[in-house]
Amino acid sequence: MDEMVKISKSAVDEILPGYSNANLQVGEEQSVYTMLQALLIPSANEAAYALAEHVSGSAEAFAKLCNKRAKELGCKKLHFVNPNGVHDNNHYCCAYDLYLIARECQKYETFNEIVKTSSFSVPPSKIYKKNDRTYQNTNELIIPTSANYYFPSCTGIKTGHTTPAGECLVSSSSKDGLNLICVVLHGQIKSNGINERFSDSKRLFEYVYNKYSYKKIADKSEPLGQIEVKGATDNIKSINYYIQTDINSISPNSSEFENIKPEITIEESIKAPIKQNQVLGTATYKIDGLNYSTNIISRDNIEKMSYGIYIVISILIIIGFLIIIIALRKKEIIKSKKAASFRRSAVTKDRF
Repeated sequence: MDEMVKISKSAVDEILPGYSNANLQVGEEQSVYTMLQALLIPSANEAAYALAEHVSGSAEAFAKLCNKRAKELGCKKLHFVNPNGVHDNNHYCCAYDLYLIARECQKYETFNEIVKTSSFSVPPSKIYKKNDRTYQNTNELIIPTSANYYFPSCTGIKTGHTTPAGECLVSSSSKDGLNLICVVLHGQIKSNGINERFSDSKRLFEYVYNKYSYKKIADKSEPLGQIEVKGATDNIKSINYYIQTDINSISPNSSEFENIKPEITIEESIKAPIKQNQVLGTATYKIDGLNYSTNIISRDNIEKMSYGIYIVISILIIIGFLIIIIALRKKEIIKSKKAASFRRSAVTKDRF
């Protein structure tokens, strides 16, 4: 963010009259952070070109880099030819691809910080010494004084406009744990002055927050069930198993989830030893036509019964059998002796 970007003549010359800019001067140097502010807050076109040249050496090389990165993000219908979005028949994108890019950008705190800033000023430089380059964010959803469009939960992101594309806005919002990204393209400015990119985005946010909420469907801290374990020590016959992660869903407020049962797949035979957090299977919850899956795990360490224990138990069993056999044999011997004594006694009586 502290690297210095030099504004080239080509970056300034690319900007046609009437296009948004931050009055950056040829030869002026500003930090990457300031350039990103100029790019994302007042939509400064020359900042886009200057940053592209700083990163890749030229706008053309930067466009190739953008196309490569877009494919990595899973974009399907996107193709860049310039860094600022000025109309070109070979420069295009769809709403879903813009969502994917916005979601990736939100992983960076610097980005999130800038896109929710209502205004900023370009610092004076050696070439431009005045301190009069102050600009307001073009996203009216985050401007408190914008009576028609202000949405307190809005956290960004970026406006766009060309004559063929119309009024465009990629916006984001966060409320009650529910984070949203909204993409509105080809909006119009109505005869009453209402700009559809702002009014439609606000209506979409309000609709979702009024109708939907972020709900916990299943809690990872609660046991899901029990399963038999073979070969464990300490007479352990079964253990509790748990889901690895909470299951959360964006669902209609009217939905009830108390009786939702997951589809559970467990390994055929669970044998000791078992390590803590070892995966035992999977659980899948079907909610509003979507599948939410997570692993099933053990929360305990279960040791395997050692061979020494098996041997001891086997010996004890054998000894037990021997004791029983000896006892029975002894009983038979005593019985036989008593019978023999009885016979001798009978013979003696006969003699008398």
